[in-house]
Amino acid sequence: MNYEEKFLLHVRDNPFSWGLGIYWAWDRGDVVSVARSVTFEDVPKGKATIDMEPPPLALDTNHAQDLMDELWKYGVRPRELGAAGGFASQSKHLTDMRKIAFHKLGLKEDK
Repeated sequence: MNYEEKFLLHVRDNPFSWGLGIYWAWDRGDVVSVARSVTFEDVPKGKATIDMEPPPLALDTNHAQDLMDELWKYGVRPRELGAAGGFASQSKHLTDMRKIAFHKLGLKEDK
């Protein structure tokens, strides 16, 4: 078989529970491999860690970006990003630029 596997990802409102449903699959040419469920396993405290192997879902960077893009469509945003994302620094920069503009125009700034 000569084909390229295609990762399929979709996020939508989930009417059967609270929040959003995340659906993913692999288009493998003749068939589509659909993810059906994630299961939780009880592990005694002291032996459990959040990063136990194997992970329930592993994504490469491109597929993780696809997930972020899909979640973004539904209004999910990072709580705060550091220097890499720049949201916090962008907000501070806009506040500074606003002060400069008001000062240069000789206007009083609303607070």
